[in-house]
Amino acid sequence: MLNAQAVLNNAAGRTSVGLCPEGEMVRYVALKGRERTNPGSETHFVNSNSGEKCIEACDDDELIACESLVLTPSGCELSTTRASHANAGDLNPARNSTYLEKICVPSVLAEGTEKIWPAVENYILVGHVLEVTDAPSFAECLIACLHSEQDFGFLCKSAM
Repeated sequence: MLNAQAVLNNAAGRTSVGLCPEGEMVRYVALKGRERTNPGSETHFVNSNSGEKCIEACDDDELIACESLVLTPSGCELSTTRASHANAGDLNPARNSTYLEKICVPSVLAEGTEKIWPAVENYILVGHVLEVTDAPSFAECLIACLHSEQDFGFLCKSAM
């Protein structure tokens, strides 16, 4: 059993926002060396420095409608909000922290993939772009990458 400490919780108004719809699976995008500038007003602290246990707590959705978490050596902070990737100041450098964002991916595309997908900020594979497509969100960009073999005839190994 996890040892969790509530920081602020509005359980009465909580919905299943953090759960994926039927036919989709949870995956996490991980940014090492990053933490949220402002994790929002509804958070929970989980007293475990195990990434596996923290992801389990975020998946559980009983403590909080978890959308993201920050893992540190002292534990992890679950949040009901995600970082704004359009706002450069939303994620700060933090040497011993990892920011993980929950995304929902169609099950048929997610099967056989790892639960945690590493991300590298501000890194471009110059000369290796095979296709460019618009995506209104971080999650939809990753889903487009997973669809690339079907849509464009190649196996996508990175997206930005």
